[in-house]
Order: sequence, then structure tokens, then C-alpha cells
Amino acid sequence: MSSQLLRNRALVALLTAETVSMTGSMMTWLALPWFVLATTGSAGRMGLVLAVEALGVAVCGIPGGAVSARLGARRTMLVVNAVAGPLILSVPVLHWAGALSFGVLLAMVFVLGALFGPYFAAQRVALSDLLGEDEALVSDANAFLQTRNA
Repeated sequence: MSSQLLRNRALVALLTAETVSMTGSMMTWLALPWFVLATTGSAGRMGLVLAVEALGVAVCGIPGGAVSARLGARRTMLVVNAVAGPLILSVPVLHWAGALSFGVLLAMVFVLGALFGPYFAAQRVALSDLLGEDEALVSDANAFLQTRNA
């Protein structure tokens, strides 16, 4: 990453926050299907969890991008994290309480998938908001973000 990017405190804060957020999201995308496989022993149910999450992304991706454009990048990212965090946390809490049915889990996974579209759109716009029109800087910052998400 160029030294010019490292001098931008707001950008470093955004990239750090995004690294943490996306790491948690990726762990969740792996953990939820694994959780279903481990608790039910059913590869079919595990596949259904993956399919329902993908359906949430597919159905809500474009409308979610429009919502992100209306709310603004920062607000969208904050709202999505404020919704997704407690939703993800509720999975083990409901499971431990014996109140997590497979249908409820599927609904939760759909919502998590639906949140991906607006978040991804906001993530890209936030870089431009911070860095302005300098294509080289935006490209460098986006490359850094992508390496963190890979």
C-alpha cells in the first residue's frame, strides 16, 4: 500500500474496520453451514443453508445497492453491521436455549445474505468518498481491501 494511503487516518480506520468486519463475515459464512452439518448430520440441510443465503444475495442485491445509495455509504455500513452482528450472535444464543428451529435459521441466513448487497455497494462507495476522484488512490485502496477479503 502506498505511503500516501497510510497517511490518511480515516482510510486506515476504514480499512482496519473492514478487515475485521469481513473476517467475521467470512467466518460466519463458513461456520453456519458447518454448524448445520455438525448439529443435524445432514449435508442436504447444510446445502439448503448455503442456497438460502445465496438466494438472499440474489434477490436483494440490486435493491440493496439502491438502498445503500439512498442512505449513504457510512450509514449503510453502520446499519448493516448493527443488524448483522446481533443476528449472528442470536444463532448460538437461540441454539443454547433450545429455541433455534431450522426454519428460523433459514430466515436468519436469508437476511444475512440480503444484507450483503447494500454492504458491498457501500464498501466500494466509502473508498471514493474518502479518497475523492484520484483513481490511482482508489484503486490502491480497493486492491488492499480485496486482498483482505480474499
